[in-house]
Amino acid sequence: MLVVQEDNSKDPRPVIDVVLAADEELAKLCAERDELEAASADDNTGNAAAPLSEVYHKLTLRGWASARARAAKILAGLGFDQAEQARPACTFSGGWIKRIALAGALFVQPTLLLLDEPTNHLDLQAVLWLEEYLISTQCKSTLIVVSHEEGFLNAVCDEIVHLQDKKLHAYRGNFDAFVSSYEQKKSKAMKERDRLAKAARKGGKKAPKKWHDYTVEFHFPAPTELPGGQHLLRLTGAGFSSYSGFKLSGVDADVSMGQRIAVVGPNGSGKSTLLKLLAGELAPTEGEARRSHKLRIGLYTQHFCNTLPKDKSAVQYLLEKHPHLESKQGEARATLGKFGLPKENHLTLIDKLSGGQKVRVVLASIALGEPHVLLLDEPTNNLDMQSIDALSDALDEFAGGVVIISHDSRLVTRVCADEHRSEVWVVQDGMVTPYGGSFAEYRDDLLEDIRKQMSMD
Repeated sequence: MLVVQEDNSKDPRPVIDVVLAADEELAKLCAERDELEAASADDNTGNAAAPLSEVYHKLTLRGWASARARAAKILAGLGFDQAEQARPACTFSGGWIKRIALAGALFVQPTLLLLDEPTNHLDLQAVLWLEEYLISTQCKSTLIVVSHEEGFLNAVCDEIVHLQDKKLHAYRGNFDAFVSSYEQKKSKAMKERDRLAKAARKGGKKAPKKWHDYTVEFHFPAPTELPGGQHLLRLTGAGFSSYSGFKLSGVDADVSMGQRIAVVGPNGSGKSTLLKLLAGELAPTEGEARRSHKLRIGLYTQHFCNTLPKDKSAVQYLLEKHPHLESKQGEARATLGKFGLPKENHLTLIDKLSGGQKVRVVLASIALGEPHVLLLDEPTNNLDMQSIDALSDALDEFAGGVVIISHDSRLVTRVCADEHRSEVWVVQDGMVTPYGGSFAEYRDDLLEDIRKQMSMD
């Protein structure tokens, strides 16, 4: 079993060397080989020959000859090109650091592989690659995974362990099979409870306990009418260039009321930059951006939760963020409750809240802003499955426009289910181009390419 605890954010070694070093036994053997070879060069007696031969034998059994190539393929699957594999690990941001740790865990091929929310910091392409890798013959580990992504669980799991009422319940099959079995179990239990309750009432006894499921509902208010019709946002020949050399150019994009747009493409291609251009967080360095008069935008970014004030409670934050609430603490608390934040946490300092609870605070704040359009960048990170379902339902019923970036295939498929009002924008190679099909078709094309590449490897 491998437990990845290293903090690679300060590691000056190249990324690929960090991944190779995750196999401590291999690293130890390589160091021993180097020592023996140095000793052999200074010793004409040949005493080091036998020990060196033994070390090389162990290295061969460990697969050292192909180790660098195998580490490179894993890193490539997780989104690191050759130049990035050669960069110092300490030059990458937190999400990429977690990818490096994941690559190290996969490279070691432990007997037991424990993964806790491994898809949180991956783009769609990397998620699909990870699915294929974990079910391939390349992965020889027994896998235990904690994940809120149903598509991922369906792909990689053949048994589901459900924690309910402080007990663990095992179900055979993937996640869909678990849902079916769970619903059957629930239906049977509720019928039995009704029977026992009826018998208890006749005997003057206390009724049995109810079946309790965790449920939550999200709602965004209906947007008010805007002057100028249905068009909300428009980029015309827009582009953005950064000092680091990143460039996005020639963007023609239009967002209308009721429209559903999935933004796809590899990490680092400019998806988040596009959303910030639409939101007005960034000004285009070429072309123009137009927005409907009095347009209200609800923007959720991947790192929004990290910018929340740590020394204020959720209620304080909402009251200060939305002056129209004035001192209406009740309305602020009601909104937090609607987005699943327990009432005992409403006055807790934000710094003490969990990642999922912080997401709820941000979504509640967006709802209070009464937006006409929602621009969402990976909103499911740190949310549980019930909350993701609630978000899907809320986006489905929302009458305004929705532009979403997400690696969660199920969420995007549900949000972009209506082909008459849905589009897919592909951000790649510094450009934004429409994809001539549905999100499900784009995903299938991507998966086919990944499978072809893995078969060639």
